[in-house]
Amino acid sequence: MLIFCRYILITALLTPVASVFAASSGLLINNDSIKAYYLGEANNLLPRNSRQQYSLILSKEPDPRNFLLSADAELLDYQKPLKKDNSLTPKIVAFLANFQNQHLLALGGGAIFRQSANETRKYELLGELLVAPHISSHSDTSNHPWSVDMKWSWSFKLQANYPLADDTELNFGVRAIHMRTDKQHNESFETGPFIGLSSHF
Repeated sequence: MLIFCRYILITALLTPVASVFAASSGLLINNDSIKAYYLGEANNLLPRNSRQQYSLILSKEPDPRNFLLSADAELLDYQKPLKKDNSLTPKIVAFLANFQNQHLLALGGGAIFRQSANETRKYELLGELLVAPHISSHSDTSNHPWSVDMKWSWSFKLQANYPLADDTELNFGVRAIHMRTDKQHNESFETGPFIGLSSHF
């Protein structure tokens, strides 16, 4: 059933949507995974003015990790302008993942820092930090056939967006996504550099 739901979600993410809902889409490639995303325009779909992003990360190896599906929203009403066209915007995020033979579901938040392009620097810079408590389900044949635990996940991203044409950008940077699967420490779902392209429409 989980596999069936996963393919439905993948199909929904890859289906073209009207430009009023999607400001840009892109594909980012890591050394062992691929990420597809849609970033929407500012809208009032939530109670407050916001901008939504939907993304899916698929790893090459099915085990011990397989996919990370996330939806987040920048809360534009609470955006704080900083010096020299910089801004800091709070975000909320929800994700569903398969990691270390566990199914993880989380709801959390964080912030994104944006440094706009200018006359001397032709590219946009952004940094993002998200933290979320997640519920994990897993099998433990020694004690219980099935159990649920509450643990923490976090992610960090540093990215540069360099314009190639009026509607295309080169994206590159580094990201780290960590999830706790036991009581000792967080383990890496993905860590390392990435590169990709975004198309605006």
